[in-house]
Amino acid sequence: MSTHVLFKLLILVIAISSVSCHSSDKKAGRFDNIAQTDTTCLKELEAARKDFKEGKLFYCNNAGFVGLRCENEMVELLDPYNITFKNSSPVCIRFEGQTEHCYCYCMKDQIENKYGKTFIDSLLYIADSTYISKHLDDTFDYTQWDEKPFYPGDKKSDNSNMNHSGLQADFDKLARYPDNYEYKADSTSMAMVKVHLKVDAFGNAKAEVVEFIFWNSKTKKDDFNKEVYKPFEKIILTLIEKTKWAPAKIKSFTIKSEDEIFIAFK
Repeated sequence: MSTHVLFKLLILVIAISSVSCHSSDKKAGRFDNIAQTDTTCLKELEAARKDFKEGKLFYCNNAGFVGLRCENEMVELLDPYNITFKNSSPVCIRFEGQTEHCYCYCMKDQIENKYGKTFIDSLLYIADSTYISKHLDDTFDYTQWDEKPFYPGDKKSDNSNMNHSGLQADFDKLARYPDNYEYKADSTSMAMVKVHLKVDAFGNAKAEVVEFIFWNSKTKKDDFNKEVYKPFEKIILTLIEKTKWAPAKIKSFTIKSEDEIFIAFK
Protein backbone atom coordinates (compact mmCIF):
# COMPACT_ATOMS: atom_id res chain seq x y z
CA MET A 1 0.00 0.00 0.00
CA SER A 2 1.46 3.37 -1.01
CA THR A 3 2.32 6.16 1.39
CA HIS A 4 -0.24 8.37 -0.35
CA VAL A 5 -3.05 5.86 0.26
CA LEU A 6 -2.03 5.37 3.89
CA PHE A 7 -2.10 9.12 4.37
CA LYS A 8 -5.62 9.34 2.90
CA LEU A 9 -6.83 6.53 5.16
CA LEU A 10 -5.36 8.25 8.20
CA ILE A 11 -7.17 11.46 7.34
CA LEU A 12 -10.41 9.51 6.90
CA VAL A 13 -10.06 7.83 10.32
CA ILE A 14 -9.42 11.18 12.00
CA ALA A 15 -12.43 12.71 10.27
CA ILE A 16 -14.73 9.88 11.30
CA SER A 17 -13.57 9.88 14.91
CA SER A 18 -13.97 13.64 15.18
CA VAL A 19 -17.71 13.41 14.57
CA SER A 20 -18.42 10.08 16.20
CA CYS A 21 -19.70 11.54 19.47
CA HIS A 22 -18.03 8.69 21.35
CA SER A 23 -16.03 9.12 24.51
CA SER A 24 -14.90 7.00 27.43
CA ASP A 25 -17.67 8.13 29.78
CA LYS A 26 -20.72 5.95 30.37
CA LYS A 27 -23.32 8.38 29.09
CA ALA A 28 -21.68 8.72 25.68
CA GLY A 29 -20.94 4.98 25.53
CA ARG A 30 -24.58 4.24 24.77
CA PHE A 31 -24.09 5.86 21.37
CA ASP A 32 -22.05 2.82 20.39
CA ASN A 33 -25.14 0.63 20.04
CA ILE A 34 -28.18 2.82 19.44
CA ALA A 35 -31.12 0.71 18.32
CA GLN A 36 -32.48 1.52 14.87
CA THR A 37 -35.90 1.88 16.49
CA ASP A 38 -34.59 4.71 18.71
CA THR A 39 -35.39 7.30 16.08
CA THR A 40 -35.41 10.18 18.55
CA CYS A 41 -31.75 9.67 19.46
CA LEU A 42 -30.64 8.83 15.92
CA LYS A 43 -32.16 12.02 14.51
CA GLU A 44 -30.56 14.12 17.25
CA LEU A 45 -27.17 12.51 16.68
CA GLU A 46 -27.44 13.18 12.96
CA ALA A 47 -28.24 16.85 13.64
CA ALA A 48 -25.38 17.17 16.13
CA ARG A 49 -22.85 15.62 13.76
CA LYS A 50 -24.02 17.89 10.95
CA ASP A 51 -23.65 20.98 13.14
CA PHE A 52 -20.22 19.87 14.32
CA LYS A 53 -19.03 19.31 10.73
CA GLU A 54 -20.10 22.88 10.00
CA GLY A 55 -17.98 24.12 12.90
CA LYS A 56 -20.86 24.69 15.32
CA LEU A 57 -20.65 23.83 19.00
CA PHE A 58 -23.49 24.18 21.50
CA TYR A 59 -23.42 24.09 25.28
CA CYS A 60 -26.76 22.70 26.50
CA ASN A 61 -27.98 24.03 29.82
CA ASN A 62 -30.11 21.46 31.66
CA ALA A 63 -31.25 23.68 34.53
CA GLY A 64 -34.89 22.75 33.97
CA PHE A 65 -37.80 25.18 33.93
CA VAL A 66 -36.04 27.68 36.20
CA GLY A 67 -33.18 28.32 33.79
CA LEU A 68 -29.62 29.35 34.56
CA ARG A 69 -29.39 32.52 36.63
CA CYS A 70 -25.98 33.37 35.17
CA GLU A 71 -27.02 32.74 31.56
CA ASN A 72 -25.87 36.16 30.31
CA GLU A 73 -22.47 35.78 31.97
CA MET A 74 -22.10 32.23 30.59
CA VAL A 75 -22.96 33.38 27.06
CA GLU A 76 -20.19 35.97 27.26
CA LEU A 77 -17.64 33.43 28.49
CA LEU A 78 -18.52 30.90 25.77
CA ASP A 79 -18.42 33.41 22.94
CA PRO A 80 -14.59 33.56 22.50
CA TYR A 81 -14.62 29.77 22.02
CA ASN A 82 -17.37 29.96 19.37
CA ILE A 83 -19.70 27.91 21.57
CA THR A 84 -23.38 28.84 21.53
CA PHE A 85 -25.51 28.66 24.69
CA LYS A 86 -28.62 26.50 24.30
CA ASN A 87 -31.35 25.84 26.88
CA SER A 88 -32.37 22.18 27.01
CA SER A 89 -35.99 21.76 28.09
CA PRO A 90 -36.90 18.90 30.45
CA VAL A 91 -38.87 16.05 28.91
CA CYS A 92 -42.41 15.89 30.27
CA ILE A 93 -43.57 12.85 28.30
CA ARG A 94 -41.20 9.93 27.76
CA PHE A 95 -41.70 7.23 25.15
CA GLU A 96 -40.45 3.71 25.70
CA GLY A 97 -37.38 2.88 23.67
CA GLN A 98 -36.63 6.52 22.84
CA THR A 99 -33.57 8.31 24.25
CA GLU A 100 -33.81 12.06 24.83
CA HIS A 101 -31.09 14.73 24.75
CA CYS A 102 -28.70 12.78 22.48
CA TYR A 103 -27.93 16.02 20.65
CA CYS A 104 -26.79 17.65 23.87
CA TYR A 105 -24.77 14.64 25.02
CA CYS A 106 -23.05 14.52 21.65
CA MET A 107 -22.16 18.22 21.87
CA LYS A 108 -20.96 17.69 25.44
CA ASP A 109 -18.56 15.01 24.17
CA GLN A 110 -17.17 17.28 21.47
CA ILE A 111 -16.62 20.18 23.89
CA GLU A 112 -14.85 17.87 26.34
CA ASN A 113 -12.72 16.36 23.57
CA LYS A 114 -11.64 19.82 22.49
CA TYR A 115 -11.29 21.70 25.77
CA GLY A 116 -11.20 19.07 28.55
CA LYS A 117 -13.73 17.60 30.96
CA THR A 118 -13.54 20.46 33.50
CA PHE A 119 -13.85 23.25 30.92
CA ILE A 120 -17.61 23.87 31.23
CA ASP A 121 -17.68 23.49 35.03
CA SER A 122 -14.88 26.05 35.32
CA LEU A 123 -16.75 28.54 33.14
CA LEU A 124 -19.97 27.96 35.08
CA TYR A 125 -18.17 28.69 38.35
CA ILE A 126 -16.77 31.95 36.97
CA ALA A 127 -20.10 32.93 35.40
CA ASP A 128 -22.07 32.31 38.59
CA SER A 129 -19.50 34.10 40.74
CA THR A 130 -19.74 37.09 38.42
CA TYR A 131 -23.54 37.03 38.64
CA ILE A 132 -23.56 36.86 42.44
CA SER A 133 -21.05 39.72 42.69
CA LYS A 134 -23.55 41.86 40.76
CA HIS A 135 -26.52 40.88 42.97
CA LEU A 136 -25.23 41.07 46.52
CA ASP A 137 -28.21 43.25 47.46
CA ASP A 138 -30.63 40.49 46.45
CA THR A 139 -32.11 38.00 48.91
CA PHE A 140 -31.71 34.31 48.00
CA ASP A 141 -33.75 31.33 49.18
CA TYR A 142 -32.84 27.68 49.77
CA THR A 143 -33.17 26.80 46.07
CA GLN A 144 -30.31 29.15 45.23
CA TRP A 145 -27.63 29.05 47.91
CA ASP A 146 -24.75 26.59 48.28
CA GLU A 147 -24.75 26.70 52.08
CA LYS A 148 -27.62 27.56 54.39
CA PRO A 149 -27.38 30.10 57.23
CA PHE A 150 -26.11 28.38 60.37
CA TYR A 151 -27.07 28.93 63.98
CA PRO A 152 -24.22 28.28 66.47
CA GLY A 153 -24.11 24.55 67.12
CA ASP A 154 -25.78 23.55 63.85
CA LYS A 155 -24.14 20.65 62.06
CA LYS A 156 -22.34 21.80 58.93
CA SER A 157 -23.02 18.44 57.31
CA ASP A 158 -26.77 19.00 57.47
CA ASN A 159 -27.81 21.57 54.88
CA SER A 160 -31.54 20.99 55.37
CA ASN A 161 -33.89 23.71 56.60
CA MET A 162 -35.64 21.00 58.64
CA ASN A 163 -32.73 20.68 61.03
CA HIS A 164 -31.07 23.54 62.89
CA SER A 165 -29.75 21.32 65.67
CA GLY A 166 -28.04 24.15 67.55
CA LEU A 167 -31.19 26.25 67.63
CA GLN A 168 -33.28 23.23 68.61
CA ALA A 169 -30.90 22.38 71.47
CA ASP A 170 -31.00 25.95 72.84
CA PHE A 171 -34.79 26.01 72.64
CA ASP A 172 -35.04 22.67 74.46
CA LYS A 173 -32.93 24.07 77.30
CA LEU A 174 -35.27 27.05 77.79
CA ALA A 175 -38.68 25.52 77.08
CA ARG A 176 -40.81 24.73 80.13
CA TYR A 177 -43.92 22.72 79.35
CA PRO A 178 -46.97 23.55 81.54
CA ASP A 179 -49.10 20.91 83.26
CA ASN A 180 -51.87 21.17 80.65
CA TYR A 181 -49.47 20.52 77.78
CA GLU A 182 -50.40 17.48 75.69
CA TYR A 183 -47.26 15.64 74.60
CA LYS A 184 -46.91 13.93 71.24
CA ALA A 185 -48.35 10.43 71.31
CA ASP A 186 -45.55 8.87 69.25
CA SER A 187 -43.11 9.52 66.43
CA THR A 188 -45.94 9.85 63.89
CA SER A 189 -47.48 12.77 65.79
CA MET A 190 -46.44 16.32 64.98
CA ALA A 191 -45.80 19.31 67.19
CA MET A 192 -43.69 22.09 65.73
CA VAL A 193 -43.56 25.70 64.73
CA LYS A 194 -42.79 27.07 61.28
CA VAL A 195 -40.72 30.27 61.29
CA HIS A 196 -39.94 32.61 58.41
CA LEU A 197 -36.25 33.43 58.78
CA LYS A 198 -34.20 36.20 57.21
CA VAL A 199 -30.43 36.42 57.74
CA ASP A 200 -28.37 39.22 56.23
CA ALA A 201 -24.81 38.92 54.91
CA PHE A 202 -23.45 39.84 58.36
CA GLY A 203 -25.36 37.17 60.28
CA ASN A 204 -28.10 39.39 61.72
CA ALA A 205 -31.44 37.58 61.81
CA LYS A 206 -35.10 38.54 61.72
CA ALA A 207 -37.86 36.03 62.37
CA GLU A 208 -41.62 35.75 62.18
CA VAL A 209 -43.72 32.85 63.42
CA VAL A 210 -45.79 31.58 60.49
CA GLU A 211 -47.83 28.84 62.15
CA PHE A 212 -47.94 26.21 64.86
CA ILE A 213 -48.41 22.71 63.46
CA PHE A 214 -50.05 19.97 65.55
CA TRP A 215 -51.26 16.45 64.90
CA ASN A 216 -51.95 13.77 67.50
CA SER A 217 -51.87 10.34 65.87
CA LYS A 218 -53.99 8.72 68.61
CA THR A 219 -56.76 11.28 69.08
CA LYS A 220 -56.59 12.54 65.46
CA LYS A 221 -56.72 16.07 66.82
CA ASP A 222 -54.96 18.87 64.98
CA ASP A 223 -55.81 21.76 67.28
CA PHE A 224 -54.38 20.75 70.65
CA ASN A 225 -51.93 22.95 72.60
CA LYS A 226 -52.49 26.09 70.50
CA GLU A 227 -52.76 28.42 73.47
CA VAL A 228 -50.13 26.51 75.42
CA TYR A 229 -47.58 27.09 72.69
CA LYS A 230 -48.05 30.87 72.40
CA PRO A 231 -45.67 31.68 75.31
CA PHE A 232 -42.92 29.77 73.46
CA GLU A 233 -43.06 32.33 70.65
CA LYS A 234 -41.07 34.89 72.63
CA ILE A 235 -38.35 32.33 73.42
CA ILE A 236 -38.07 31.37 69.77
CA LEU A 237 -37.89 34.91 68.39
CA THR A 238 -35.41 35.99 71.05
CA LEU A 239 -33.11 33.04 70.37
CA ILE A 240 -33.13 33.67 66.64
CA GLU A 241 -32.83 37.45 66.63
CA LYS A 242 -30.39 37.92 69.51
CA THR A 243 -27.90 35.39 68.16
CA LYS A 244 -25.26 36.00 65.50
CA TRP A 245 -25.70 33.52 62.62
CA ALA A 246 -23.21 32.37 60.03
CA PRO A 247 -24.77 33.81 56.84
CA ALA A 248 -25.73 31.71 53.83
CA LYS A 249 -23.12 31.37 51.09
CA ILE A 250 -22.96 31.06 47.33
CA LYS A 251 -19.48 30.26 46.06
CA SER A 252 -17.18 32.47 48.18
CA PHE A 253 -19.82 35.14 48.81
CA THR A 254 -21.86 35.63 51.97
CA ILE A 255 -25.40 36.58 50.98
CA LYS A 256 -28.76 37.71 52.27
CA SER A 257 -31.08 34.76 52.66
CA GLU A 258 -34.62 33.80 53.61
CA ASP A 259 -36.09 30.45 54.50
CA GLU A 260 -38.80 28.69 56.46
CA ILE A 261 -37.38 26.68 59.33
CA PHE A 262 -38.95 24.38 61.90
CA ILE A 263 -38.54 23.95 65.66
CA ALA A 264 -39.97 20.81 67.24
CA PHE A 265 -41.87 20.45 70.50
CA LYS A 266 -42.07 17.41 72.74
